[in-house]
Amino acid sequence: MAPLGRRDDVGRSRRWLREAVSVVQKTIFAGPMWVALLGLEGTGHHGICESLVPRCEMVSESGEPCLAFDADMQIVVRQLAFALPDSLSRWRRKLSKRLTFYANLSSSKRILFQCSPSSESLYPHWSFMMSYPDAELGMQRSAAEEGKVTAHPDAVAMALAAERA
Repeated sequence: MAPLGRRDDVGRSRRWLREAVSVVQKTIFAGPMWVALLGLEGTGHHGICESLVPRCEMVSESGEPCLAFDADMQIVVRQLAFALPDSLSRWRRKLSKRLTFYANLSSSKRILFQCSPSSESLYPHWSFMMSYPDAELGMQRSAAEEGKVTAHPDAVAMALAAERA
């Protein structure tokens, strides 16, 4: 029996990376852009929110590129992170509907569902960032220790949904 070694781990990691890259291929380049900040917990990605300018309202008519924050999408993403089998299709439909709404917005929009406080948060005055793992999101569904392990929103699924919308 061959010992488990780093070589096997590296091979699996490379295979996974090739498969993940081929899963989501950007095909739509017109219209508004949905931006998701994906940061490992502890890397300082919370500070990015303060530096994102210029900001605008979701339905403003500005022709200049600007960032709009979408609290409605934040609720959908939070629910998708822990969707149960009986609610998964409902939250996927809500995601698709919200992304379709984006298609009707100005192409200058850069839309974030992060960086805004949420009434659903354990800490409503904090901005939601969706870390990997996301301890705050995890604690809403389970014990703090387990929540840090299980709160992994699916970035590949979100990217596929955006391309399809």
